[in-house]
Amino acid sequence: MELLKAPQNACNHNSTYGASRANLDQRVVMHKIAARSERLIVMSQYSSRILQEVFKVLAEKIELIPHGIPDLPFEQPDLYKKRFSCQSKSVLLNVWSALSKQRVRKA
Repeated sequence: MELLKAPQNACNHNSTYGASRANLDQRVVMHKIAARSERLIVMSQYSSRILQEVFKVLAEKIELIPHGIPDLPFEQPDLYKKRFSCQSKSVLLNVWSALSKQRVRKA
């Protein structure tokens, strides 16, 4: 990052996971990324809060782009099945990444 001349933005996808247990090396790396980045992009309020509280990143430097699917009113699936030529097929939404081992926690 030190050698780049262009403005830098860092997308923090999973870097705040377990941040409260980050060791010194991990904290140093995150501080360097934050210092060199014009913006830090996060996908949840939780990640924004962790960057501010644990890594002391200014809120003005954090941009929230929500992760996931927006909550929309239910619509009849037949309309979309016809649109995508799959009227006679069963359709399953792929949620594999949401069920990855890292994200599944015991209740």
